[in-house]
Amino acid sequence: RLLQQSGLRAAITPAVLAVHGLVAVDKNYDGTVVAPLSGEAAITPYAGDDVVLAGEAVGRFADPAVGLHKPVTVSGNTIGGADAANYDLVQQQGLFADIVRPPVSREIVQVVTSSLTAAVNAAVTGNITGTVPGGGVGAEAGAVDGRFAGGADGASAQDNGEDQGDGGDNERQKRKRKRYVTNERQNAAAARHRFIDLRNGGVAGQNMVCQ
Repeated sequence: RLLQQSGLRAAITPAVLAVHGLVAVDKNYDGTVVAPLSGEAAITPYAGDDVVLAGEAVGRFADPAVGLHKPVTVSGNTIGGADAANYDLVQQQGLFADIVRPPVSREIVQVVTSSLTAAVNAAVTGNITGTVPGGGVGAEAGAVDGRFAGGADGASAQDNGEDQGDGGDNERQKRKRKRYVTNERQNAAAARHRFIDLRNGGVAGQNMVCQ
């Protein structure tokens, strides 16, 4: 008669049960490695098995630096139920998200604009007062008030004042006014460029210096 083989041994290893259904979400830079997640975590055990998903999924970046397509590591999910011991849970993998620079808010732009306007007005408006050099006939103290009609653009200048003295003294005073207006136009243009740089690519909290 036929005798079947006996005495054999074998192992049943746990089945891999992978979490799915989560999506990593891009975020503005905030100095942390927390990665926002959306969607709903889920598992698919074999039919008839009593396995339930528990815990809360948490996403993390490797570092908090700004960057695109950064890997996100997920942890926190667990499984329970009568057949949970027959499975090895694998957290969801293959997630990526961006950390981007936060945009400059409208409130910040308004504050910077107001500050810039005040700074430029102060930079392009001033007085030069002194004795007309040369000491010619009729030489007296004179004042020059220069202000850019174009504001921060520094497009043009209006000089209001009166020079008194002989012809040579007037020429020297005019040259002095011209140097003053040229310097202040350069200051205004530099201040405007700093504002444009901050508006287009600056980071909230960055210091703005108007010289």
